[in-house]
Amino acid sequence: MKNLKIEIVSVSVAMILALTYIFFPGPYTMFSFVFIGQPLIFYSAVSVGIQIYKDLKANRVL
Repeated sequence: MKNLKIEIVSVSVAMILALTYIFFPGPYTMFSFVFIGQPLIFYSAVSVGIQIYKDLKANRVL
């Protein structure tokens, strides 16, 4: 499996945005989490899923 540094950083940024919204609720923190944090989590999940699929195909598991 490839190095997943970008995915780790994007999930970390999204979690920081989520925690900021939990502790300091407001319109700007909600906007940042909804329009920045959630797409980052989605990108990371899809990217890791693709890498897992490629790894399983390469090892002839699928």
